[in-house]
Amino acid sequence: MLTDVRRSHKRWLLVAVSLFLLFGGSAIGQEPENAGRYVKLGVSRFARGDFDHAIEYFERALASRPHLASAYINRGKAH
Repeated sequence: MLTDVRRSHKRWLLVAVSLFLLFGGSAIGQEPENAGRYVKLGVSRFARGDFDHAIEYFERALASRPHLASAYINRGKAH
């Protein structure tokens, strides 16, 4: 019985997180077209050794487009 409750909870959580990731960027009014620009700015800061500002730009890109792999990869490198 407890196992069924846990499975049900996990499924609900998975659906909720999926919906948030799918609709999160547009629901909060972000502009996805700016995500690429933020990644480029972050890469530029990274190349200069300004890692803190690079991370900020990658975070902005992810706020606009939560599934943008290049922002995740570059943010990880900057950390």
